[in-house]
Amino acid sequence: MARSIASQRVHGPWISPDESVYGLLGQGLYRHGSLTILGGPTPFYSLVVPVLVGPFLSIHDLELGYALLKPFQALLMSLVAVPVYSWLRALVSPRKALLAAALTLALPGFAYSGLVMSEVAYLPVLTLATWAMARAIAEPTPRRQALLVGAVALALLTRLQSLALLPVFVGAVGLDALFARSWRRALASWRAGVGLGLLLALGAGSQALRGESVLGGYDAVQSGDSVSFTTAARFILYHAGDLVLTTGVAPVCALLVLALWCLTGRREIEAAARATIAATLALAVGMVLLVGVFAAQNVGQLAERDLLALSPALIVCFLLWLELGAPRTSLTSIVAGGLALAAVCALPLATLVSPEALPDAITLAPLWKLQTLTSNATLTLVVQLGAAAAVALFLVARGRWLVVLPALLLAAALAGSVSSAQEVVHQTSVTRKDLIGPDPRWIDKAAHGPVTIVADSYREWPAVWQALFWNRSITAVTALGGKVSGPVPQLRSEIGQGGVIPVRTALAVIPSSYRPDGSQLAFTPQQIPGQTGLGLWQLTPPARLVSSSDGFQANGDLFAGIPGTLTAYDCSKGNWGVTLLVKEPQVIVLRQDGTLLQRVEQAGNTVWRGNLPSLPPLQPGGGCTLQIESSGLLGTTRLEHLAG
Repeated sequence: MARSIASQRVHGPWISPDESVYGLLGQGLYRHGSLTILGGPTPFYSLVVPVLVGPFLSIHDLELGYALLKPFQALLMSLVAVPVYSWLRALVSPRKALLAAALTLALPGFAYSGLVMSEVAYLPVLTLATWAMARAIAEPTPRRQALLVGAVALALLTRLQSLALLPVFVGAVGLDALFARSWRRALASWRAGVGLGLLLALGAGSQALRGESVLGGYDAVQSGDSVSFTTAARFILYHAGDLVLTTGVAPVCALLVLALWCLTGRREIEAAARATIAATLALAVGMVLLVGVFAAQNVGQLAERDLLALSPALIVCFLLWLELGAPRTSLTSIVAGGLALAAVCALPLATLVSPEALPDAITLAPLWKLQTLTSNATLTLVVQLGAAAAVALFLVARGRWLVVLPALLLAAALAGSVSSAQEVVHQTSVTRKDLIGPDPRWIDKAAHGPVTIVADSYREWPAVWQALFWNRSITAVTALGGKVSGPVPQLRSEIGQGGVIPVRTALAVIPSSYRPDGSQLAFTPQQIPGQTGLGLWQLTPPARLVSSSDGFQANGDLFAGIPGTLTAYDCSKGNWGVTLLVKEPQVIVLRQDGTLLQRVEQAGNTVWRGNLPSLPPLQPGGGCTLQIESSGLLGTTRLEHLAG
């Protein structure tokens, strides 16, 4: 209930292009019967997520559908408590199983439940698959192995990251056999191995028939720039440390102690518990390796949300450790605690904790707030001392004092959840204000036909995805001078002679930094450097731009030493009309295509007006560019080319 209430305060998509991609795929599936965006070729991302979000985002009232989707997602993500409780119910007391479910539901990563992200479905699905893996290894009956294959298939259809589950399963079977000192146990799981292999082959074949790589929309994992072994190892270590930190230290320590306990054979552990330890350890190692390499190659910071689905299995092992009487020796405790603390201390928090990192690592929100209130040194000291205290408590807690460990974990998780949820609400509010304005559906409300959105790739491309998410009348994207990031079908082009642009619809959404030939029907404000907003235009055919500007702030200001330009695409004759607010004494230089037009020395708090004849273009039929340079802060209220 609390998650549902919190989700209603989310103002719209924040993480681009992910949320818009899933939303548009869901709309495409239910409205047109295909997993495509704007009807164009789209790589495979997920089937499960579009199936779940599509019914809500496909109803006539999109804002109502979005409002209904958010509490549904909170409920869906909370279903992870079911496999966690069911998994532990066969291993521990009912009270500890309920405690594990409560710890899982308190995870700060539930802040994603208000966003249209695959984490919402992947958390319960991967937990279900891991539980199925542990059960199939503990008792490798044909039925349990078939259920494992089915659970992995569901995970693959939710997120292709689940391709790692095949090597994870092989590793888990090997670990279980090692723990049991019986390699016959590994042979007993051959059906599941064959089934998972066939599943992988089926998926690869399906992608090949679609003309895509095995990784579909995540092809960047294999096609991105290669990284050195050192860089990959460094990011693997960072993600190991982040996993320790975000799960509260004790669960990772408990898993390591249990694994060492099984390896040393000091105590006989029943098959179900042993398989749980093996499956969780294999999953943790496999996912940290995969996500670490992926982040080094494609993200450049923590990809923590790709590890979120590991947390329930770690919590399961933590409660299992408590149920078994917190088994440990001085050596296993020191080794486990030392490894966990070393991983946390290896985190370069001053670099990894930043506003840019929050979409991929929302549980860092309280650390970022601490950093802004204090300093990088204080942040590092607090985190390392906190981790050291958690390790020390894990080492010394005995008997009745063991209850302190889950109590502190629950308190820390709840505090982190509040901070992370608040950050999501804040970021979605700012994103909506900056990129799409007060009414996100302004295009649909003003348009009377299909619309092309013209994207300036040098500015905020997430604004394009925001507009696509909210407005169904947009049927095409034209990118000028570059590419809009993400899988949206788009026509990439430069501005043609005379300002011609490749727009095939009569209506177009165009940034305020461009002035097209036509009449403006509607406008929404934005907070983006260089433009005040987006305009919906009825274009005069053929579609062309009259002018474009660059280098100015959203309010028209120019900073000292940073030139502003106005390009007119039909300038064979005419004048440059300029009105400047001179805010401090300065020198102003105006040039056309490098040729000096006028140099002005102006006192502060004055207004300068100019009407300068434009020079012939450098090339017949080409455009002309007026450049304004200032030595101080300068405002502009009029900047245009007046055809003669």
